[in-house]
Amino acid sequence: MSLEKIAEHIEKETDIKVKKIIIEAQLKANESNKETDKKISEILKEAQAKKEILTEEKETIENAKIHVEKDQIIKKAVSEAFKDSMNNLYSSEEEFSKTQEYSKLMTILIKEAKKRIGEDAILFMNKEDLQVFGKKEKNAKLTKKNMFGVYAESSDGKFSIDLSLKKTIESLEEKIAKKIIQKLGA
Repeated sequence: MSLEKIAEHIEKETDIKVKKIIIEAQLKANESNKETDKKISEILKEAQAKKEILTEEKETIENAKIHVEKDQIIKKAVSEAFKDSMNNLYSSEEEFSKTQEYSKLMTILIKEAKKRIGEDAILFMNKEDLQVFGKKEKNAKLTKKNMFGVYAESSDGKFSIDLSLKKTIESLEEKIAKKIIQKLGA
């Protein structure tokens, strides 16, 4: 073999080896790209799943906040309406005291006071009520309190009962408030 042929042979072998190295490098690069693409795809899938979970959690939290705020607004509105209604009840005592229903109620309250304390019960009432019912009731006395209804005491002062409109409204207020709270809780 001549030197030229040896050089050609070496050159061919070198070309073949270089091509082989290039092909192997490209295969490795392609393989590496595939693995990288696969890893990137997995990372993106995980990130998307986490994003969806966080979005759902954030949405749940926002919905909970909205629900709590809504409940607070409703409770505040109900509370204010309840207070207004009760204030209207208290302020309408005097108007109510001028009706036939009030006269009927006073008759019932007087009977109830006597039933609970005894026939000798001392019945305290305001000036207007005393003018109407004092003629019928020998133990009726004037109270200095601005009250509507009857406050009764036993003759010895040991027992008493408050059957005033204010006391009745107060007792109803508690019952109504409990019912409202129960309904709001339901």
